[in-house]
Formats: sequence, structure tokens, C-alpha cells
Amino acid sequence: MITSKFVWDAFEKYSDNLFYINNKHSLTYGQFFQQLKTVASQFDSDTNTNNFVPLHIDRSLDSLVLLFAHLYNSSTPVLLSKQLSENQSKKLLNSIKTEELFSDEDATIMFSSGSSSIPKAILHTYSNHYYSALGSNENIVLAKNDRWLLSLPMHHIGGLSILFRTLLSGATLVGYDKSFSLENAISKHNITHVSVVPTQLRRMMLFPEKLKSLKAILVGGGMVPDDLIAQAVELNLPIYKTYGMSEMTSQVTTTSSNASAYDLKTSGSLLNYRELKIADDNEILVRGEVLCKKYLNAKISIDNDGWFHTGDLGSFDPHINLNVLGRKDNMFISGGENIYPEPIEKLLMQMEDIIEVCIVPKNSEEYGQVVVLFYKTNDNEELLLTQVKEYLQTKVQLFEIPKEIYKFPDAYQSLGIKLNRTFLKNYINKK
Repeated sequence: MITSKFVWDAFEKYSDNLFYINNKHSLTYGQFFQQLKTVASQFDSDTNTNNFVPLHIDRSLDSLVLLFAHLYNSSTPVLLSKQLSENQSKKLLNSIKTEELFSDEDATIMFSSGSSSIPKAILHTYSNHYYSALGSNENIVLAKNDRWLLSLPMHHIGGLSILFRTLLSGATLVGYDKSFSLENAISKHNITHVSVVPTQLRRMMLFPEKLKSLKAILVGGGMVPDDLIAQAVELNLPIYKTYGMSEMTSQVTTTSSNASAYDLKTSGSLLNYRELKIADDNEILVRGEVLCKKYLNAKISIDNDGWFHTGDLGSFDPHINLNVLGRKDNMFISGGENIYPEPIEKLLMQMEDIIEVCIVPKNSEEYGQVVVLFYKTNDNEELLLTQVKEYLQTKVQLFEIPKEIYKFPDAYQSLGIKLNRTFLKNYINKK
């Protein structure tokens, strides 16, 4: 059984290695370990031993120390964004079954990106975090003098998983100051590894001269436009594409270091300690050492053979690379035709000046539902429906072309690194 021992062993094994740096601080593994133990000793006794503890965190050093201090005290922290209101936090915390008893193998609780309903409270074990990091490090080499930038929020699995990858390898975690652009942070701190979503990658690539220290750029968080990958390849950037989810403790499939331009159009092949198969209806099913223990506020969709039903649709290519087609529950019907938003969005993201797009259904008496596009552009430029129709006319079916387009409304907020489709669907159908 994997417990927290591997974490504390890492702090002792790599005691003299540099563990954390930012614009103000520099700490070795040994120094950080002493600091977290000092903080842990100051906690009230009722925060100790197998309790779940609410923890509002950001990407600061203080948050990092608090997280590990709670783990050191055998508490199970519930990771919450500091941007949540008191009522939002209370709603999430009240959804967790308080009679739950935690064991020595239980590590962290985080909430999935949710919208209209309460997000799922996902319980990860130390075993989940260990094998997630191990499988990643076996594919993307991470060593003592490497530096992984904490570019994603720690209350999401994309950010949290960076901590455990650095621990297993003795590498350095670099705090990200949002007053810096991503490319300037990479250049200033000689970053070797970074995790990004497509929008971040597109912005970074405008400044290739500042990316020379990079050994690995891990790109996930949704459909990655083919033109973006082609540009990255042309710039000789070390791109790795990945498919993953919170329930599987981050990465499931990832491309390799020698991936061809063809491979980089896919989400790569299965990492170690994971299993994946495609069901008869094309749903992606997964299981393995990295599959979370359970939800604490809902029933998890795991079948009798241990397969988690992801709700994602996919297929394998002849090289056993995974192609992700989209979400089952994002599909809608217009005039009797199935509409899958993600492939259309992927094409639209290749239009000049486009930063973000989202396709949702609008109710229609004639067709049942019609395609509506929301968009964001550089410098808030206007995008015309005629431009969209002209661009898509030879690339998609006629029924897949948007009937209406709008800028993202001012009240729109994304769900972490995911689009908030429910908000936009409700918004357009109330207009």
C-alpha cells in the first residue's frame, strides 16, 4: 500500500536539492521540509489525524506549505480556490458526507469542474498521486536540475500533479507570479517543463526566443487545434499532447518525446499504470492504479469490471494513439442530425485572431435546436457570421455551420480550464 511515506522520503532523499523558487524565495527540499513541519506543529489538535480540512489555496509558497503541513498531520485537505465566495465554499463543503472515515492511504479531495449541479468531490489516494507521477516521469523525463513551472491552479489536478512529479524526481518547483507573462516567467527562471492549455500555448509562441530553455511543453485541457501544433513543430518546440481527467489523477494518454507531426494530431498512447478501452458506443473507458478512490458526494460511474465511464468519445488510430472526439453530453440534434461541438470548435480555433470559441445549442421551432457560436478575439475584434460561414463551408456539413454568433458575455466565467457550456446554453436560450 502506498502511503504518504513516499512524500516524506523524497524530502529527505533530496534534502540538498532545490525544491522551490519564485521571485522572492529559494528553498531546498530540506528547508521546505523543516518549514512545513513547523507549521504543522502549530495546528489545533482538531485539524489532525484523518479529518478532512478545507484549504483555500492559490499558487503561492504559503499555500504550498499549508498543503504539505496538513498532509504531514495525516489530514485530508479539501482543495478550494481562493476566488470562491464564502457561500460557494460552504455549498461545496456541505455536499461532502461528513461521516466519511479517512485512512492512511487517502491524500486529497478536489472538486471537478461543475456547472449547474454540485461538482463531484473526488478523493485521491497517495497511490493515485504516486503512480500518476511515476507514469508521467517515465514518459517525460524529469531530473534533478529540471524546473517545472506551476502554471496551473493547485486546486485542479493539472496543477496539483506537478507537485508529485517534482517530488519523485528531485526536480524544482517554480512558483508562478501572474504579474509576469508566461513566456517571461519561463525565460527568467530557465524553466524546463511547463503544463499549458491551448490558449496559453498560442500566446507563448509569439515569443519563441523566450522559450529556449524548455524541454517539455505538456498541452491538455481540451481540443488542441492542429494549426497550433503545426506551428509549435515548426518552431521546434518540445510539445507533448495529453488526454486526462481529475478522476484519473491527470494524464491518461500522452505523446512521446519522438512523436511525429502525425502523432501530435492525436492525444498519444496509454501511459503505464493506466488501462483504456473504447466501448461499442465509442465511449472512452478507463481504469488502473491512478483511478480515484470514489466521489464523496455522488455515485461514481464504475461498472462491475472496474471501468470508469468517462463520458468522452474516442477511437484508436492504427498506431494505438487515442483520438478524442468530444463529450457524449455535449452532442445535440439539429434537424435530425447529430452535432458534436468539439471538432467544429477545433477548426474555428484556427481562424486568425480567435482566442476562444464555444458552440452550444439554441432552441428552434423549425429544427429543434440550432448551432450558436460564442467567441473571443484578440483586441476584442468583431467576427462576422459571413466570415464564419465562408471559413467553414468546405470543412463541415451545412447543418454544422453556426446560425448565430456572439461574443462571450461579460458575465461568463470558465470552469477552471474548461468551457462553461451550461452557462452559455442557458444564456442564449433566455435571450
